[in-house]
Amino acid sequence: MKWLKAIVCLALLGGFVYGAKVFLKRDLPNPFVKPNPMATLTKGTEVPMLLLTSLDSGTAKVGSEIKLVVSEDVLSSDGRIALPQGSIATGEVVRSRGGTLGGAVVNQPARLEVVFKSVKAPDGTTVPLSTKDERETYEFTTANTSKKGSGNIVDAAADPEARDMVVNAAKKIVAGESGPTDEASEKKWKELADRYGLQETQKFFKGEAQGDRATDLGGALSAVQKGDLRGLTGTDVLLVAKAAGEIVDLGSGVDKSLRGVFKGSNIHAPVGTKVTGKIGKETKVRIKDPA
Repeated sequence: MKWLKAIVCLALLGGFVYGAKVFLKRDLPNPFVKPNPMATLTKGTEVPMLLLTSLDSGTAKVGSEIKLVVSEDVLSSDGRIALPQGSIATGEVVRSRGGTLGGAVVNQPARLEVVFKSVKAPDGTTVPLSTKDERETYEFTTANTSKKGSGNIVDAAADPEARDMVVNAAKKIVAGESGPTDEASEKKWKELADRYGLQETQKFFKGEAQGDRATDLGGALSAVQKGDLRGLTGTDVLLVAKAAGEIVDLGSGVDKSLRGVFKGSNIHAPVGTKVTGKIGKETKVRIKDPA
């Protein structure tokens, strides 16, 4: 009988040890750690964003996903940062019709419309989005995608090398191609950014882009154009989008043919195009406690 009692005791002890291990492995809240506070994003709160997917009414496919980046901190109802700039949002193309001469004659101009779906909060919460004017879709037009040109246009136009670099880069961005730089031209781009006051491009080159893949503007922009944001921080993505907008704007200022692209029969919305959405539904998110 002693051996039977010994076996029972060993079995009970083994069960206790196993149960203790299972219990300790559970993801239980630490009673000594104060959880981050919750904040409320009110329905209708504006969300300023920049487009990360180049769109063209002649080629954009209905149903295709688009990505956007929040360009300014979005505050909760009590004034705390609930959606920091750099947060990634998604949308979808819902109408795309190329412009043609015949279409203009029969009053069927180019159309390019999207819906904003959601934005990811830092705690992983999916926050629903809607359009700014609460219509079902956001419509890109020649007015809200036009590029008037800025920067030191006179100097850029007078410098053939600078002009070619800027214009070629801008055309690639508008076409949704790889972007403005490669390893050989990186130094020249840094000089151009300084010379023509491209502030967001300067920030990128001055080391504010920190992600594993933010090694050069061209490579980072290529990743953004393809929707592959792995290895890029939210700050990286935002800097790339702002830099792309600056380059297209300067390029449009020095090249009439590029300006003509935005006045043509199709609607062109390149990376860096500004849009504004709204919080589509009151949502609670957990935020970092500033204290």
